Amino acid sequence: GSIGILASAAGTGTSTVTVSNSVTGIGGTAIQFAGAGNTLALQAGYFITGNALGAGSDTLQLGGAANATFDSGTIGAGLQYQGFTTFNKNGASTWTLIGSGNQAWGVQSGTLLVNGTSGDMTVGPAGILGGTGTVGNTAINGGTLAPGAPPGNLFGPLTVQGSLSFTAASTYLIRVSSADAGRTNVTGVATLGDATVNAAFLPGTNVNKQYVIVNAAGGINGTFNPAVTSNQANIQSTLSYDANNVFLNIALVYAAPPGGLSINQQNVATALTNFFNTTGSIPAAFASLGPAGLTQASGEVATGSQQTTFDA
Repeated sequence: GSIGILASAAGTGTSTVTVSNSVTGIGGTAIQFAGAGNTLALQAGYFITGNALGAGSDTLQLGGAANATFDSGTIGAGLQYQGFTTFNKNGASTWTLIGSGNQAWGVQSGTLLVNGTSGDMTVGPAGILGGTGTVGNTAINGGTLAPGAPPGNLFGPLTVQGSLSFTAASTYLIRVSSADAGRTNVTGVATLGDATVNAAFLPGTNVNKQYVIVNAAGGINGTFNPAVTSNQANIQSTLSYDANNVFLNIALVYAAPPGGLSINQQNVATALTNFFNTTGSIPAAFASLGPAGLTQASGEVATGSQQTTFDA
């Protein structure tokens, strides 16, 4: 039958076919490669009717600037995408993997969300891996692991069926709310490698005193960098560990300006800190108050206004 695109690599050259719209084959084949080292690059808007046939050692690449979805259950012998052995994600876009596959993916740049089942993952310095599904052995090599799949599920968990490892240049990004925090469940060993934890507290929620952010059935090896980064200046985030878990611990420490807090400001800060320590939770709006907010909460502004009127 007819073929939509026939691409061949002659000698040491390679062939790349980029698809961002519709390709239709007649007789069951839409794209066919010959030779070695070819790449099929999919971008948002791709729609392939028929099979895409690699030559046995070719690359399937998800990229471009716009977001899209790919079903990894369509890869393999007898399925739509055949003859590909290397799979990667590049470009600034976010791609979501659905379906059930066992391919090993390299996240070179942009974001790959795994909401189905996939194979081993390697995340480079410009890449982000997230999702709510299951992946194989995962190595964060200078990139970011961010469990959850925005906007519907910000926390995950993401399941690693195997081992998880970070290098020191890597980041573990977790979103935090009153109900939950980003979490990764690992069936094997989690090697933390002195990577940096970045806690992103969501507005309009409560903050709790402790969250589990990693659970590893095979045990925790090493620690994260003790300096946790955060988007809340007044929240002091620390990490603790047991044999199988990593905990994010929260304390309130209201930042003082160069001249220090006023008596009223300090009284409010102390009251809020005591409330948090007693109840184990506090609205994020109170946790984020600066000196001006503490003054407003103390009633000092209103009292001063009344005193000015009386003096007049």
